[in-house]
Amino acid sequence: MTVQALRAEARAGLLFLVSPALVELDVSHAFTTRLGGVSCGSFAGLNLGRATGDDPRHVTLNRARVAAALGFCLPDVRAVAQVHGAEVVDGDVALAGDADEREGPAADGLVSGTPGTWLSVRGADCPLLLLAAPGGRRVAALHCGWRGQAAGIIATGVGRLCATAGCAPGELSAALGPGIGAVAYEVGPEVARHFDSAHVRPGRDGRHHLDLHGAAIAELARLGVWRVDAAASCTAGASSLYYSHRRDGARSGRQWGLIGVPR
Repeated sequence: MTVQALRAEARAGLLFLVSPALVELDVSHAFTTRLGGVSCGSFAGLNLGRATGDDPRHVTLNRARVAAALGFCLPDVRAVAQVHGAEVVDGDVALAGDADEREGPAADGLVSGTPGTWLSVRGADCPLLLLAAPGGRRVAALHCGWRGQAAGIIATGVGRLCATAGCAPGELSAALGPGIGAVAYEVGPEVARHFDSAHVRPGRDGRHHLDLHGAAIAELARLGVWRVDAAASCTAGASSLYYSHRRDGARSGRQWGLIGVPR
């Protein structure tokens, strides 16, 4: 496996990260940053989540800016009520448009082949994973926090996408967005025990540093997904670019990972 870096791309005053592999496939997608939005206070910037207390009007304006910059309409977006599990649902049954994501189905991944649909997942430390089948006609978006990874969200998402697209894992292209880095992510032994020791190193007072990105990339390799692009940045360590629950607490904004099916 060769892992390439995501690249930064400015559009309409916003800054996104994009995957060279997905760009080569001509798959519309992006990982957002917090630059360019209208939210204030602890949410300052481009907050795209409604569940942590931001002004709903600001969230709507931020979402509209993302849609305009990427060339889609808000009613085309699909979302789920992320619960840190391994459930993956069809995008056609997910919550549509500019709504409160907590009202969506309880899941942490979406798959779709419906033309014009944009799948969204949210994060503020948890890595977000975008997947595309050959030709980009079927796609998936997964929220890959530690609980989800331990429960098998990546294997479930890869399996669902391959089954519906009629392809093998080796034919998929994957993009892993920004997430908390191992230096900033200290966990207890009850969390560390779910992961291979290659992705865990000792911390202070019996705690451990967990490399969620490394674990996700290793799981993709185990499943046979070889085309992977990944962000190198740590959400907790880059306050000007990313929201981080670990750094800022419950009143933190959310980034989006987005991937679209061509019309």
